[in-house]
Amino acid sequence: MDKNLKILLVLFMVFFCKLSDGKALFDRRFNWDDIQEVGGLTVDKPERNDAQYFIPIFCDVSGAQEVTVKPQKLNSGLVFKEFKYKIKGNRIYFYLVATLPGGKYKSPKTKGIYLKGIKPGDYEVYYLDSDKKSVLLRTVEFKNPEEVRQEQLKEPTDYLKKTIILLESLDFYSQERDGIFRRIEPTEHWLCKNGKELEGIFSGIKEIRSVYIKKSIPEIYESQKYFPEVFVEEWVFEGKEKARESISRLDKFRESDKMAAGDLLLKAPIIWWQEGERIYVLHTRAEMFRDYLTKIEKTMKDVLSQPGPESLH
Repeated sequence: MDKNLKILLVLFMVFFCKLSDGKALFDRRFNWDDIQEVGGLTVDKPERNDAQYFIPIFCDVSGAQEVTVKPQKLNSGLVFKEFKYKIKGNRIYFYLVATLPGGKYKSPKTKGIYLKGIKPGDYEVYYLDSDKKSVLLRTVEFKNPEEVRQEQLKEPTDYLKKTIILLESLDFYSQERDGIFRRIEPTEHWLCKNGKELEGIFSGIKEIRSVYIKKSIPEIYESQKYFPEVFVEEWVFEGKEKARESISRLDKFRESDKMAAGDLLLKAPIIWWQEGERIYVLHTRAEMFRDYLTKIEKTMKDVLSQPGPESLH
């Protein structure tokens, strides 16, 4: 084969590979002026999810949305690809890369950056231009993981309190407004009685909370020993994956012979579901309250879907 033809063939193959790999030849680095032209950019307070720090950053590279300034330019043919970043001391430098639509790159809107190798503390966040000039956007605090954990554990208590109040519409009540939430050690949980079938069910768990609610006219039921109570449990895990693994073990256990032949609580009505890094378990000792579990589940999910500080999404 002619030498020049070989060179052309190699160049064509390189071009084709780059073209098929996320449109790499058409990547476009945005400088700060470009960001302003498409409507600006915001940097929000850092979060800690699944043992990683995440810093929310929002921009719409299409120019179809005003973020901090009015857009001056439309880029209907571009979508967001990635943020590039580096950490130097207590400074974070980043910039945005856009590309052509295709494959996994479909949206012009950004979400943020999962940061690796960052330590707790205060950091200045800069946008970095291609000429190495930078623009200071804000200062943010990355909290110690234990501080974050304590804050996250406060949130579901407020959520459960709101849920308990709403359950009054189903004629359920709790005897107190405060101090009604009981913490349970995983080793003391009633499910731990059931041996190897549930081994590892509490792997990666941070905390278990439980609260019980009663029907508003309990005397009618108690006289017939119906135990008019529903137990609401919240299991908080280290992350979504750990919660998902626990749900999988619970679902398998539900289908096992052990579940059908278990103790009183296992033979009685019980339901569970996952919400992010949390699992909710509802159970009662009375068959006549089985339908109430579904109603309570709906009420709880309605609260979760509402915007505001109580929302867990």
